[in-house]
Amino acid sequence: MLCPIFAFAPLLVVVGQVDSSSSSFDLGDLEELVVTGDGVKHRSIEAPTRTEVIGKKQIDASGARTLGEALRVHPGARINTDVTGIQTIQLGGFSGEHVLVLIDGMRPAGTKNGSFDLSRISAQDIERIEILKGAASARYGAGALGGVINIITKKPGDQLKVRGMASQGYGPASEAALSNLQVSGELGSKQWSGRVGANYLRRSSVDLDPELAGTSLDQLDDLKLSGSAHTDLGEGGKLSFRGDYNYRVLNGIDGGPILPRGQQAIFDRQADVHTLGFAAQMEYPWDADLIRASLGYQFYGESQNRIQRIELAEKLETIDIHQLLAQLSYSHLFGENHLFEVGGEFFFDDIEATRYPVVPQRARGALLLQDEWDLVEGLLIVPGLRWDFDSQFGQQPSPRLAFRYNPSRNTALRVSWAQGFKAPLARDLGISFSNPSQGYRVEGNPDLIPEISTNFKGSVDTEINKSLNLSYSVSYSLVRDLIAPVVSEQSSPGGAILYTYGNIDEARILALEVQVQHSIHKYLTVSGSYTFLDTENVKTKEQLPDRAPHALSGRIHFDYQPWELSLWLQGQWVDKRQIVDLDGETISQAPDYFLSDFHVRKDWSDSLTMDFAINNITDAGDPTFLTILPRMFRLGLEWRQ
Repeated sequence: MLCPIFAFAPLLVVVGQVDSSSSSFDLGDLEELVVTGDGVKHRSIEAPTRTEVIGKKQIDASGARTLGEALRVHPGARINTDVTGIQTIQLGGFSGEHVLVLIDGMRPAGTKNGSFDLSRISAQDIERIEILKGAASARYGAGALGGVINIITKKPGDQLKVRGMASQGYGPASEAALSNLQVSGELGSKQWSGRVGANYLRRSSVDLDPELAGTSLDQLDDLKLSGSAHTDLGEGGKLSFRGDYNYRVLNGIDGGPILPRGQQAIFDRQADVHTLGFAAQMEYPWDADLIRASLGYQFYGESQNRIQRIELAEKLETIDIHQLLAQLSYSHLFGENHLFEVGGEFFFDDIEATRYPVVPQRARGALLLQDEWDLVEGLLIVPGLRWDFDSQFGQQPSPRLAFRYNPSRNTALRVSWAQGFKAPLARDLGISFSNPSQGYRVEGNPDLIPEISTNFKGSVDTEINKSLNLSYSVSYSLVRDLIAPVVSEQSSPGGAILYTYGNIDEARILALEVQVQHSIHKYLTVSGSYTFLDTENVKTKEQLPDRAPHALSGRIHFDYQPWELSLWLQGQWVDKRQIVDLDGETISQAPDYFLSDFHVRKDWSDSLTMDFAINNITDAGDPTFLTILPRMFRLGLEWRQ
């Protein structure tokens, strides 16, 4: 499949750059402070860990409405969407359950099959996104084998501001519709500030194949409420509070097996999802010391009702998750070149679910030690160790050693070695679930052991001149005892396929990336990237499923400031990939695909903006391998005061 030529524009994207005065991208300033990689603020070019940043300006220019859309064509990332519209990420060859998503440095509650739903985060609440690729368990604990995505939420200013937005999308071919309403307000002074926001989204159901009985994408009604408050404690100290609530209703249809009377079973499915979260965070510096503390509570509740139309058989399933997180760290600067940090974390979760008959309460704690040491000018070494304690799986150390060398102010060479781990999920251990409409049953495996990974990573980031930035990176990961679905040798009632979970020995993942950004003119910036993946199940010598060997992405941004007009064009080509069918043996090949989006944004005044977008220009997607919204035209209006 050939891609439009702009996808092959100079392979670009910039690393850790925000709000460049010489670039219309938020990926263009090597002076930007990033914190995700090491928990300490650095100029991105001087950070020990390579951190990629997507800023608010880029999010607005792209027209993204959710976190998933903001990451849609990011280098090394691939967004997957299931039938319910849940968006999960594959990053550097690692599936979503190996990528840790944080909100202001804290874990949110509620994952779907171990992966966080990126569509739950509204773009209007995001100030920037920091992306760390590769094993990060030494800093962030279990679940960060493939990387970390930290969402920095928008902080209110010290003036009264009100914002409203309405948009309507329509897909002529599929008759799909998408409506979105947003409103937010903020108020504050030099000592305190607050912000509230609301977001409502309605998406119609989508049927990509009329010959199939089920829907390809569920109908969605989604309401999000959020609020935050910040106060100045004096002498550089800060205290912040954040709360959010999300209510979602999903309605879909599943096609089932043929019944004895010769009719096909049809299931109407409705899911109600509630999430609620509160967090308090404090940062207080004095002299050469810094104390940071955070406390958070999260609730995730879901109920799903499935009714078979012919026999009127009804099945209700529920899941409730309560999570409590506390974090504390202390940093001390010795002289001018030696920063030592010690920290601790406590994490408790309680799960009640009809699919998980027996799931014990689980408590986890961790001790973190990290030392940043400038050996000589330009050379930084960072040894670190995180020691995790799990009430189910005991103790697990995760060491790390990173080097960064700056041969010049605008060039960074980085090399790191790290170990990571991921304990089995409650789903892996205790699920008991049958899906008669698809002819399979899933049973957990209580004998699973944690996954252990070893990761080597190297990168070069350089600013050739004020208009050209280049980046090269290579990452090699070896994962032992990888947990994956396997077909059980035991029989299942009714002849259904019986799945369970197993540790499949070793898997290796090699990822290569080239990224570049070029400001051709003060109004025109082009970026692009190439990603190569080589994956293997070491035991079977087979490629890991659903990993595309090659991917290309590109962006063109024309920001004509005299007219306050922004044009954004982006695309991503993803190579063919192998998919394992339900029987666990048959391998299908998913075709390559090309996604592209166009967005134009025009400021008519200081208070009024209009935008128009064409999403999925090439109308990619199919009901089997790529369940995404078909081509859609969208018109929006934004008002600010």
